[in-house]
Amino acid sequence: MNYMIRIVDLWQKLVPQNPSANDYSKADIAAIDSVKNSIKEFRLNLVDYIEHLQGYIKHVKKLQPMKTNF
Repeated sequence: MNYMIRIVDLWQKLVPQNPSANDYSKADIAAIDSVKNSIKEFRLNLVDYIEHLQGYIKHVKKLQPMKTNF
């Protein structure tokens, strides 16, 4: 999980935060905005997945305590 977070952080560092029309074409700015939105959506989905996974693990632990050898 830590590895996944580091990769997303790296993606965000590589994508220009405020692309200007002087440095990038309109198509490039549109692509950059699309990538930013994709990263944001991926991050939100990842957080949602982790929350559901934690809920599932807590539920399983309540139903059957883990054996001492695990």
